Amino acid sequence: MIGIALTEKLADTTESASETASEIVQDAEQKAGLLRQYMTDLLDWCMSKVGSLVVAVIFMVIGFRVVKWIIKLIKRTFDRSNMDVSVVGFLLSAIRILMNFIILITAASIVGFQVTSFVTLLGTAGVTIGLALQGSLSNLAGGVLILILKPFHVGDYIIENNTKCEGEVVSIDIFYTKLI
Repeated sequence: MIGIALTEKLADTTESASETASEIVQDAEQKAGLLRQYMTDLLDWCMSKVGSLVVAVIFMVIGFRVVKWIIKLIKRTFDRSNMDVSVVGFLLSAIRILMNFIILITAASIVGFQVTSFVTLLGTAGVTIGLALQGSLSNLAGGVLILILKPFHVGDYIIENNTKCEGEVVSIDIFYTKLI
């Protein structure tokens, strides 16, 4: 009697295990089919866009080289103008980032992506960040203007009108000017 009960229990366990195994195999086959479908769709999309992808890649390669050439030209111009090194580095980085961003957005539009909503989102984010950092950005702009226009130099004695702070200029940086 015990042998029969054990045999029946073993048979139930075997059936349950085979059902579970078949469910796992079916699930894996279904996921593999979905993956094949996604890969097929991606390949079809790439084949339909291969011409525009090639044009976009060529545009990016040429665009990045032109940006390097323009940056070198601007750097030579800044070097001739005797502009402060920190301002030159800051302006060159900002110009390079902006030009590379324009190249990437243009390449994405060549491929066929709708970039208007992306550009709108970035513009909104820029305004938000600008408002959040309003005080710091005004200090940055003031520092850049001081370094570019050079109303005073290191070693000059200056008097600030609003708070009547005065002293000899020790250093001029982008964010602040040190006085003794």
